[in-house]
Amino acid sequence: MPTVQSMQIDNAKLCLHCLTWRPLDHFRRLSVASDKRRADCRSCSNIQRKAWMVRNPSKAREYRSRDKIGSSERSRQARQTVEGKAKALTNAAKRRAVSANLPFELTWEIVAIFMYGQGLKCAQTGIAFDFSTYGTSQKYRKLNAPSIDRKNHLLGYTATNIQIVCWFYNAAKGTESDTMLWNLLHQTFKNRCH
Repeated sequence: MPTVQSMQIDNAKLCLHCLTWRPLDHFRRLSVASDKRRADCRSCSNIQRKAWMVRNPSKAREYRSRDKIGSSERSRQARQTVEGKAKALTNAAKRRAVSANLPFELTWEIVAIFMYGQGLKCAQTGIAFDFSTYGTSQKYRKLNAPSIDRKNHLLGYTATNIQIVCWFYNAAKGTESDTMLWNLLHQTFKNRCH
């Protein structure tokens, strides 16, 4: 006879808290590597967690702040690698594509291949990328941080329409063409030297 803890049939399990049969995906895993599930369903677990937070507000604030600091630091460290920066750039580009209703066909692997293929340098200026970061807002952004630039601003984010450039180059280019920006820079340099 099965025990109460092992009440599981095919893809369903009995929640020991609400005594309701639920699909297995309604139960959190005990660990990433394990296929064993918690005894209570996600709904009951969430209710218990919220009740604990109401009873222990100071501990809850402490845990949230500690977890937020740890998460922010892990995220910052990840963005300092080529793969982490490629993921961050791809996610940001996807958000922009969705809001502008543009086609989006990139993956972070494609962006990383572009960066490695360019020798971790800007496709237009040849300046080495700076992967160090101190935050995500513009005030922390490095001028030579990598940035995804669409060659033709009217087209979407596709492998044939992007280049990885320094952030300052992308910001200066805006919606114009590479040729227009280089002509402007050449004229500026010519005026400054004479």
